[in-house]
Amino acid sequence: MRTLITPLILAACPALAEAPKVIVDIAPVHSIVAQLMGNAGTPDLLLPPGASPHDYSMRPSDARALSNADIVIWVGPQLTPWLAEPIETLATDATVITLLDLPGWNQLAYREDPRFEDGHDHGHDEHDEHDEHDEHDEHDE
Repeated sequence: MRTLITPLILAACPALAEAPKVIVDIAPVHSIVAQLMGNAGTPDLLLPPGASPHDYSMRPSDARALSNADIVIWVGPQLTPWLAEPIETLATDATVITLLDLPGWNQLAYREDPRFEDGHDHGHDEHDEHDEHDEHDEHDE
């Protein structure tokens, strides 16, 4: 990913004497971009840690940051569908990098697994109940 993002950041603002204003959507992306930018500046983080990327409500300061951004780096509408329109309407002069559109991503399909619906795997209970039932049957004979 480093080989893809670094040239995009550099190409987006080649003639700027100051660091480009970069905004990213989520904390993991922020960490990677901050490392790539090094001493050239620090990206702004749109979603605060702990906020849900699926249904976040933008604040006026978020809209201002998007409007002033030179570069917007986000995962894509699959993670933050509410961000697509603000990027289109507010970040009109920014270079927008949608990470899931870059080559090399292996996007997995969403899978539902009923074993994890309540956070617990109950498979072990069935085995214990069966063993108790077998012992009970033996005593009845």
